[in-house]
Amino acid sequence: MRISSFDSARNRLIIFISLLLLLVAIGIQQWQQGGKIQTDILAMLPHLQQDSLTHSALDRVESQLADRLYFGLVSPKQQDAIAAAKLLIQQLSAAKQVFTQVESGHNDIATSINKLYFPYRFNLLTQQQQQTLAKNDLTPLINHAQSQLYSAFGFASSQLLSQDPLLLYPANIQALAQSQRLNITDGILMAHEGTNSAAIVMAKGLQSAFNPQAQQAQSAVINHALQLIQQQYPEIHILKAGALFHAQAATQTAKTEISNIGSISLIGVFLLVWLTFRSAMPILMALLTISTGLVIAVVMTLVIFGEIHLITLVFGTSLIGIAIDYSFHFYCERLAQPNFSASRTIRLILPAISLALLTSALAYLGMGLAPFPGMQQVAVFCGSGLIGAYLTLILAYPLLANGKLPQPTWQLSLAQRYLQWIIPANPRTVGRYLVPVMALFIVVGISQLHSNDDIRQLQQSPASITQSENQLRQLLSGGTDNQFILVRGATEQALLQHLTALTPVLNSAQQQGEIGNFVSLARYIPSQQQQQHNYQLQQHIYGKNLHRLSLS
Repeated sequence: MRISSFDSARNRLIIFISLLLLLVAIGIQQWQQGGKIQTDILAMLPHLQQDSLTHSALDRVESQLADRLYFGLVSPKQQDAIAAAKLLIQQLSAAKQVFTQVESGHNDIATSINKLYFPYRFNLLTQQQQQTLAKNDLTPLINHAQSQLYSAFGFASSQLLSQDPLLLYPANIQALAQSQRLNITDGILMAHEGTNSAAIVMAKGLQSAFNPQAQQAQSAVINHALQLIQQQYPEIHILKAGALFHAQAATQTAKTEISNIGSISLIGVFLLVWLTFRSAMPILMALLTISTGLVIAVVMTLVIFGEIHLITLVFGTSLIGIAIDYSFHFYCERLAQPNFSASRTIRLILPAISLALLTSALAYLGMGLAPFPGMQQVAVFCGSGLIGAYLTLILAYPLLANGKLPQPTWQLSLAQRYLQWIIPANPRTVGRYLVPVMALFIVVGISQLHSNDDIRQLQQSPASITQSENQLRQLLSGGTDNQFILVRGATEQALLQHLTALTPVLNSAQQQGEIGNFVSLARYIPSQQQQQHNYQLQQHIYGKNLHRLSLS
């Protein structure tokens, strides 16, 4: 009988080792085929069923912003800011395997804009010019043109006047950048705020900012360049913005949480096992249970999703505290029944631990039904990890944990007295008072619940990053955020007409303080209908008032 029991336990251990080796091989294969640790917080969001146009728009915005980096070098001395910007451009451009499109401003941007718009000057009018021409009131326009013509600081010239008699074109160019406070000095894009000047530098990472290896490479180059700047120009204040800094902070926070929570949980488990059983074998079996659960959890997550999110690992550290319960149940029962073998002890506790596994699995199944990939990963990770701990108990414990029992300690005796104390002599008497108290506690707790579906709560960047980013955004765009309204039309002209109709609504929202600023394509490309209307207004004015204009 003993030989048969030993053979059964040995066969179970062989099955356990074979299964574990198979899973490790599958995990290695998944890793070699592209399995990775995902750090992008957006990967946790649900995959919305969007039409192709919306999906393309989101992809376009993400591709434009995800790997972009922005730097603002702020100094009271403009020349220092410009010199620091040139040094930063030189350092980032030298790292060709890390960064691309390192740039600031271009001195020929005004020439490029004029080359694009000037041939179509008669199709362009500001809103104020439209209203003035519609009233056939040329006096304000003539007075403005004369002031520019005779002013020492005016932009008018005889050549421009011959091609644009009322000098309407320059006002249109200024309107394109009505909220822009940027200019180009010595090839560097500059912004000014108070007595400070800020030189703007932009760069694009060759790899995704959410790739941990790319984060390290980009951060190393950036930190070296910024250290050089601080050494040569100590008065420079550096502003940074970009997904890299948020992703890097999130990665570091997640790694710290995994390390701290995991380490504290393991230390707590080992201390609890040692203080309770005062034996090395329970600690080794607890370690085997937790390790097997974690290995199976990681492999199953990689098999199903192809990757494992860093936040999944953070939530998955709770698996340590749940998986260790199987080991506790086993050793506590063995101490209660010292004459039983390990196999018989497992048969005795099998219904209880099976029910515990089933209830936990159902809970994680409910979590997995949510349309959030992140929650689905957590459900698969924890659920498969518990199954791994359960299988360890069923397959490995009969042989490995069948050795000498640990001696009962005073801690176990204290626990036994505590259980006897909380078990009521008369359940009805205790229940009469306990049930109303628990019901009141539950009602009060439920009344305090509230929901918050803002996914940004899952990734809180440090204040140093958000403050720097907000300051730089204020310099670049007056505070315009990366939110957008998707406007569509059957044709390009229909789209421009819709944008033109939306502009007064956005202007009203800006005046009422609902939005800080906005950028619309209609400001830069009027629809053909609007261009035709502008052309007719100018044709009417120049056709009927050419003699008056020539005398003026």
